[in-house]
This record gives sequence, C-alpha cells and structure tokens, in this order.
Amino acid sequence: MRFAIDASTICDATGMEGAGVEHYTWLLVFSLARAFPSNRFLVLVPVAFRKARELELIGSYENLRIIRSWHWRVPFVFRHLLFPLVAFLWLAEVLLLPATHGPVGW
Repeated sequence: MRFAIDASTICDATGMEGAGVEHYTWLLVFSLARAFPSNRFLVLVPVAFRKARELELIGSYENLRIIRSWHWRVPFVFRHLLFPLVAFLWLAEVLLLPATHGPVGW
C-alpha cells in the first residue's frame, strides 16, 4: 500500500524537534515505516527540516521517500495543490494529515 503523509508539522520553524504536533508527527512517520516495511511512504517535510533529522528518520528504511516543500510566495500552494498532485501521480492510496487541514485538491 502507498501512503502520502503531510509531515509539514514534523519540526518547529527552526527545523528543530518540537513538542506536541511535531513530536506526534515524527512518531507517526517513524512507527509506520518500521511497522509496515512492505508499504511505501511519501513524506512531505518543510524546508526547515534539518538534513541530520532527515537521515535519522530515514535510517535503514528503504520504504520512506522524503520530499521537501519549496518556498512559495503563497505558502499553501505546495501543501494544498502540488502535494496532492504529487501524491495522486505517485498513486497514493492513503493520505495522512496530522495537521488536520486537508488539501484543496484531494
């Protein structure tokens, strides 16, 4: 099964580990990849997400694919329009939205 995960809340604005939603999103992505190695995960992370944290998340999981959002003048363009398009083209069967606001195009 293919999962697309909007993990734009995986870190705080500086790219560091946060509490609350940030911690929950981190654990969700990490636990799903570990528990279901036969499934594939496309994970959207923010630009601020640090490379060291990305390497820690990916670890030895070959079923994770990380994509970074880009800086846009209108912030919701990537999250609400382009990410759903990428997920659709990637043939995602499930879209997970820990931040509780869904994309316009899904």
